[in-house]
Amino acid sequence: MKVSDSAAKTLVWAENLSKVYETPFGKIEAVKKVNLEVKKGEFVSIIGPTGSGKTTLLNLIGGLTVPTEGLIFIDGCYLGGLGDEEISRFRGEKIGFIFQFASLIPSLTVLENVCLPSFLLRKRSKEAILTRAKMLIERVGLSGNEASLPFCLSGGEQRLAAIARSLINQPELILADEPTGDLDEETEVKVIDLLHQLNYEEKITFILVTHNLKLAARGNHLFEMREGKLTERDKGNL
Repeated sequence: MKVSDSAAKTLVWAENLSKVYETPFGKIEAVKKVNLEVKKGEFVSIIGPTGSGKTTLLNLIGGLTVPTEGLIFIDGCYLGGLGDEEISRFRGEKIGFIFQFASLIPSLTVLENVCLPSFLLRKRSKEAILTRAKMLIERVGLSGNEASLPFCLSGGEQRLAAIARSLINQPELILADEPTGDLDEETEVKVIDLLHQLNYEEKITFILVTHNLKLAARGNHLFEMREGKLTERDKGNL
C-alpha cells in the first residue's frame, strides 16, 4: 500500500481504526472509528473509564491486535501489509511495551529479564546486549539489582525493571498501559518522571494510558476514550 504524505511524516497514524469482537451475546465495538496522529518525540496521554477501549487501542497501535476496519501506520509502515513474522520483528525493532503489570519472568534475574527482548531479536552480540542492559538498569535506578530475581524487588522496582526492558531495543515508540496503576503516589510520580525524562532526553515517543488526570495533563496532548471513541481534551479544564 502506498503511504500517504501525512502518514509518512508522523510516527503513529491511525485512520478510521475500529475493532469489533464477536461474543455469544452479540458484537462489542471496543474501538470506533478512531483517528490519531502522533508526531515523533511527542508524549500523548489517554484517559477514560474501565472498558472504554484504551487497552484495545494500544494493542491495535502496537500490532498485537488486528483491526476490524481502518488503517494503522507506524513510521510510515502500513501494519496491515505485514505478515506474522514481519510484524513481530517490526514490533521488536520499533516499539517498546510497558504493560499494566510488570510481567517479569520470575525465574530470570533482572539483567536477564531486561536482555530478553534483544536476545529474541538477535540483531546484536551478547556482549553489546549485556552492556546496554546494564546501562539501562543503572539509568532507571536499579544498580546493584542485576542478579536479583523479581520477587526480591518491590512493586515500584519491578516496574522500573520493566521500563528498562522496554528500552533494550532502542524503540522509537513506547506504549504504556497503566504502568503505575498499582503503585503508591510517591512511586507513581517517580515512574512518570522517568518516562518524561526519557521522552525529553532521548526523544522517545510515548503513548500513555493512565487513570491519573494530573499525570496525564503533563503530556503534549491529552485524549479521552469513552465507549470506544477517542476525543482530544483541553488540559486546562482538568
